[in-house]
Amino acid sequence: MTLNEKAFSKIYAKIKALENEIKSDTQNIEDGLAIKFVPLELHKSVLDYKKKEKRLYEYILKLIKKEKNGKYELLQI
Repeated sequence: MTLNEKAFSKIYAKIKALENEIKSDTQNIEDGLAIKFVPLELHKSVLDYKKKEKRLYEYILKLIKKEKNGKYELLQI
């Protein structure tokens, strides 16, 4: 596995993990489960941070891959 493939896999996995965390946190906030010991505003702040972090990783992923003829080709470093 090349360095580019490893980077792609790692960033892709991180994005998927963040998606799961965001979904779980959102559900916990909606269900009122997230406010037992920590203020709701703090939970929302953490959720916003995770969304920003996900957007950053998506941007990094776009830098790693390049669209060519409908397929993605990994950029060579």
